[in-house]
Amino acid sequence: MSRVICACLFAGLVAGAALDAAPARRKQSRKPTDEFRFGVGVQIVSPIGTLNTWHGVKTGFGASILGEMALNNNMGLRARADYNVFGEGTYITDTAKSKANAMTAFADFIYSFSSRDEGFYVFGGFGMVGGKIEHKYPSRTTSFNANGLGYTFGAGYNIDKNMGLEASLVQAAGIVDEAIFSDFNWMQVSFKYRF
Repeated sequence: MSRVICACLFAGLVAGAALDAAPARRKQSRKPTDEFRFGVGVQIVSPIGTLNTWHGVKTGFGASILGEMALNNNMGLRARADYNVFGEGTYITDTAKSKANAMTAFADFIYSFSSRDEGFYVFGGFGMVGGKIEHKYPSRTTSFNANGLGYTFGAGYNIDKNMGLEASLVQAAGIVDEAIFSDFNWMQVSFKYRF
């Protein structure tokens, strides 16, 4: 069901971009600015790869804080920190319950197709990912912490200067330990509000 929600929201982003490209909807562009603004976000996170298939964790939720700076009317930089909690699931051995959470700190490059404040945009970034997986057996609990490099990319739609929707993929590149888990990846759909 979470993948259906993600797919529907992503389809909405694509439809919004198509509407935004219509000449009747074009708005006069803002002048390039070095304006810096802060924001917050909430997201639905859906694990993919072994985080879901091996560890069995389920769809969860998260929150983020961010800071954005425009380079010009179409390009910008963003720093953001996310904290995500995945839903409890069943470990592949069927003898343990699994839980996971992740903290990220990313630096993103954003390219807006119409203007910084409204319309469709794409982004990509890299940074640090910290993850924790916990397996709770009837007689004991084991947990694994890992930190490493990660990257993200996605697309979004700014409804106006303050509000936006975003769909992205997060891949952990450096926290691999074959004996414990082989990836720490997820998809997320976010609502952002910038001040």
